[in-house]
Amino acid sequence: MIFRRVNLSMKKFLPHFESCLSQMIWRLSTLVEGETPTHEKTEVDRLIYWLANWGNDQDAQVQTYHQPIVGDFVECRWNPDAPGKPILMPCHVDTVHPLGSVEKRPTCIEEDVLFGVGAYDMKPGIITVQTVMERDALMQKTFQTLIEISGQHFGESSRGGGSDGSFSAAMGIPTLDGLGPSGEGAHAAHKQVYLPSMPRRAALLASILTNWP
Repeated sequence: MIFRRVNLSMKKFLPHFESCLSQMIWRLSTLVEGETPTHEKTEVDRLIYWLANWGNDQDAQVQTYHQPIVGDFVECRWNPDAPGKPILMPCHVDTVHPLGSVEKRPTCIEEDVLFGVGAYDMKPGIITVQTVMERDALMQKTFQTLIEISGQHFGESSRGGGSDGSFSAAMGIPTLDGLGPSGEGAHAAHKQVYLPSMPRRAALLASILTNWP
C-alpha cells in the first residue's frame, strides 16, 4: 500500500503550505489573467514556455514537444534515476473560454472564493504542483520518511466528464484523480476555486510524493 501508518501525517505539511497561500493566490490570479483558449496556439505556447523556464529554474529535466496545430507540450522530470515507479502529474493549461473573456469576467475574490476564467479545473492544479515541487529541500529531507495520511478517504468512483487522468486510467495505470483544489463551475462562466483548499491539497500531494514506494 502507498499509505502506511507511521509517525508523521499530512498535517505536518499543512502549516508550511498555509503560509504559501498568498503567493499561491497571486500566482493563480496571474495564470487566470493570462488567457489560454484551446485553439489559440500562440497564447497556450506562451504559458507552456513559461512553465518550461520554471522547470529549468527548479533543476528539472525539461523537454518541450512541438505541436503543429495545438499548443506545445512540456515535460518536467525530477530525480529520473530514483528507484521505484515514477509519478506522473499531468496538467493542461488551455481553457474553453475565448480571448476577451477575462475583460468581460475579471478575476475577483469574494471571501474565500476566487472567481475567474480557468480558475477551477486545471490552473489551480498547476499552482499546487509548482508549490509542492519548489519545496525540493523539504521533499529531500522527508523522502525516506513514510507519511501517514490522516483523515482522508480514498475510493473508486465514476463521474461524468473527463480529465487528464482519464488517459492514464484508460491505459490501466493506477490513477488518483481529483487532487486539485476544490471548486465548481468547470467550463462555466461562474468558474471558481475555494482558496482554503489550495494549501490542503498541496499538503496532500506532498504527503503522497514522500510516501511513494
